[in-house]
Amino acid sequence: MIKMEMFHTSLKPILLHSNSSSKHEEVNDFELSVSMESIIAKLKGNEPSPILIHGGPGCGLTTLLLGICKTLVESSWLEKSDMLSFRVRRGCSVQSVWRFLSEIAKTKHDKDTASLLLQSSTKLCKKDEAAQKFIVSHFKLICVDDALADGGVVWLYLSKLFCDINMSLIAVSSQVKASDPETIQAEQSLMSVKLKGVGKESYKKLLAEQLPCWNFDDDKLSRIHSVLNGNPSSLKIFLNAVKEFNLPQDSVDCGFLVSAVNCNDQQEKQSVCNVIEFLFKRLTFQEKKVFYELCLLRELLPIIHVPDEVETLVRLGLVRKEVIAKDTGTNNGSLHALSVSSCFCINSSQIRSFIADNSGQSPFQIPKNFSVFNLWFALLSEKLCQLIMDAQRNAWPFVPEKWQYSSNVGEEEKYNVKELITAKNRVVPYLTEQDILEECLYHAVKENNYDTVAALVFVMDRFSYWQGSSHKTLELVDYLKTNSPVTPIAPQLLIRKARVMKNAGNLHGMKVSAIFNFSVSSGIIVKIIKRRNPTKLLDRGTGLPIVGNRKTFIHSRLLSVTFLFAFILIII
Repeated sequence: MIKMEMFHTSLKPILLHSNSSSKHEEVNDFELSVSMESIIAKLKGNEPSPILIHGGPGCGLTTLLLGICKTLVESSWLEKSDMLSFRVRRGCSVQSVWRFLSEIAKTKHDKDTASLLLQSSTKLCKKDEAAQKFIVSHFKLICVDDALADGGVVWLYLSKLFCDINMSLIAVSSQVKASDPETIQAEQSLMSVKLKGVGKESYKKLLAEQLPCWNFDDDKLSRIHSVLNGNPSSLKIFLNAVKEFNLPQDSVDCGFLVSAVNCNDQQEKQSVCNVIEFLFKRLTFQEKKVFYELCLLRELLPIIHVPDEVETLVRLGLVRKEVIAKDTGTNNGSLHALSVSSCFCINSSQIRSFIADNSGQSPFQIPKNFSVFNLWFALLSEKLCQLIMDAQRNAWPFVPEKWQYSSNVGEEEKYNVKELITAKNRVVPYLTEQDILEECLYHAVKENNYDTVAALVFVMDRFSYWQGSSHKTLELVDYLKTNSPVTPIAPQLLIRKARVMKNAGNLHGMKVSAIFNFSVSSGIIVKIIKRRNPTKLLDRGTGLPIVGNRKTFIHSRLLSVTFLFAFILIII
C-alpha cells in the first residue's frame, strides 16, 4: 500500500464572515464544560495558555471557533487581520505550516521570510525562528480548526514554538487525544474544554419549530436529542431527510429512536453515523456510491454540470455546493465547487458497510458511471489530456516533446511540457494545470487505476525532477511494481530512479536498482519502445550516454553490459 501522506496537503485558511449573526446566536445555545466567559478571559490574559476545545464530529466546533473570534473582534480586543486562522487536514506536516506562512509573508511584502521558509537548505532552527518572529510580529491570536486531523503534528509544532512566548492559541478538534505521545504530553499544559453540542431545550425548540405537524411529546423530543447527542449537524440532516422524503412521524418512532438510546459511552461517536445510516435506507444505490466517491475529495471539486444524484445529496446537506463563477453566457453555465464537510467523512469502511447492509452489494460491484477522477481529468487542457492518453498507450518511452528529437514537426507540436503544466487552467483560472494533475494522480491512486497512475507519473516526471520532488515519482514507481507488476513503466522512469540515487551518492543502490530494473523489465521496455519507430534515435541518444555516465562512476563491467544489452533490445 502507498502512503497517501506523500501527496502534498496544505493548510486551509478559515474566514470570519460578517453575516454570521444566526451562527453567533447558535453559539449561545452550546453546552460547554467551561463557560464562554472563562475562555474569552483566558485568551485576553497576560499569560495565555493554549486552549483545546473538543467534541464529536458535527457538534459545532467550527461554529464555536468562529463565534469566539467574532466576540473578540466585537470587544475591540483585536482586528480580523490580527488573527492567523487555518484548518488542519489529514496529511499536513510542519512543511505545510512553512508553506502557509510563506504565502502570507508574500502578501505582506516580506520576501526574505517567504523565501527562507521554503528553502530546503535552511536549518530547521532558522526556519522555526523565522516562523516564530513572523507570527509574533503580525498576529495576536492563532486559531486552528480540526487541530488533530493530522495526528497532532501541526498542533505540537505550534505548542513548542510558543511554549515560552505569550501568544494566544485556540484550537478545536473532533478528536480528544492525538496519537503522538509528544503531542499528548504537550496537551498536559493546556486548557481543555468539551463541547457537548446544543442544549436540550434549544434542541427541542428547534425540532418543534421545524416539524410543527409532528406532535411529539416532551419525552420523544428528549430521546431524539439523546440519539443525536445534541449534534446540530446531525439534526440538520435529519430534518432535511424528513422534508426530502416526506416522512411521516411514525417512520422514526421505531428503529431510529431505539438504535442508540442505550449506548451512553458511544453516543458522541455514533450521532453522525446514526443519522447517515438512517438516511442511507432511503437513498438509491447510485446516490450512496456518489457520496462515497465525494468523501474521498481533499480539495473543492470544480464542476459545471451537477448530476441529479449530487443535487439530492446537496438538498440533504451531505454535500456542499457553492458558486465560484457565475454564468456569463460563454462558459456553458455557472461553475460550482463540491465538497463534503469533514464531520460527514466518516470511516470509509463504515460507509461501505452501510451501502452493503442496505443493498447487499459492495460499492465496488457496480460500473463506475460516476468518478471523481474523471471529473478532475475533464478540467485539464486538451493537450495534456492527449499526452496522458498517449502515455497510457505507451506511445513513447522518453520525453513527449517531438521537437527534441525530430526536425519534422508542426507549430502545434512545438510545446514545452513544463509550460503546459504551469499554465493557468482554462476552466478554473485560480488553479494551475499542476494543481489539477495532482488531484488526478491522487484519485487515480485511490481508484487503483494503475495504467493511469503510470501515465500521469510519466508525463509529470521531468517537471517533478526540476521541482526537486522526484521522491514522490520514485515512490509511485515502487507502488506500481508492488501492486501491478504487469503495468508497463516507461524507461525514462526507471532511469530516473538510478539518476536520483547517483545524485544522492547511493552508487551501490543505483547499481542494484538499474540491473534489476533493466533485466527484469526488458520485455516491458521493448513493448513500450516498439509502439513508435521514430523514437529509436531518441532512445539510442538518451540511453547510451547514461550507460557511459554510470560506468564512469561505478567502474562496473557487469552494469555496463546489462545496460547495453537492454538498449540493444530496444534498438532491434
